[in-house]
Amino acid sequence: MEEVKEEKKITIKLNLNRWMVSTFVLTAISIVLLVGWIVTPRMQITGEFVKLGKEEIGKKVIDYINNNLVPPGTSASLVSVKEFSGFYEITVSYQGQNIPVYASLDGSYLFLQAFDMSKEIQRPQAKGFDAPDREKPNVKFFVMSFCPYGNQAESGLEPVYRLLKDKVEWEPHYVIYSNYGNYPDYCLDEDRKYCSMHGIQELNQDVRELCVWKYYSHDLWWDFVLKVNEKCNSRNADI
Repeated sequence: MEEVKEEKKITIKLNLNRWMVSTFVLTAISIVLLVGWIVTPRMQITGEFVKLGKEEIGKKVIDYINNNLVPPGTSASLVSVKEFSGFYEITVSYQGQNIPVYASLDGSYLFLQAFDMSKEIQRPQAKGFDAPDREKPNVKFFVMSFCPYGNQAESGLEPVYRLLKDKVEWEPHYVIYSNYGNYPDYCLDEDRKYCSMHGIQELNQDVRELCVWKYYSHDLWWDFVLKVNEKCNSRNADI
């Protein structure tokens, strides 16, 4: 009889220990999950995707731009993040200019331009195009001296130019606007016929680069443009 009582005591004690261990484990797991939720409040589970908070989406976009889009030796910085219905608008600063880009709420996609579909875009009438016969391929590229996307195009084309050189007709075009901004901040003339999107220093630099292309070797033009892209911006180009 005594042996049976002792066995029951041991069984009760083992069950009690198991219960205490299980309770401790479950409590520890709950604490870990709670701390994780508190530490990362920027992440919100929404439906089937993870919505990033403003701080995280801003960092992710800046890292992507600096690692993939802007020329080496330059960098963009974060200005602000705004949430709209279904997307984020991230304003970045690059070479003195504030540039808006857009990202999906989960940070999967980056869009460099947004269109307001409530407004119509006036388009010229389409005309037929008959490409002329050429002995050499003709490459036209449209840039602005301090546009980050134009600078990226130049960085991408430069090694192709070094490889092919005069086997290709290279033809840079600088994008110049009429009636954009005010004189003298954006335009060369009071009639605002010659203006640039990023200010008068960009337009002055466009003219300088055009002169180098016309009066010097194209090798020198590429050297000059890439060095300007690396060292100058729309605030200090005229200094």
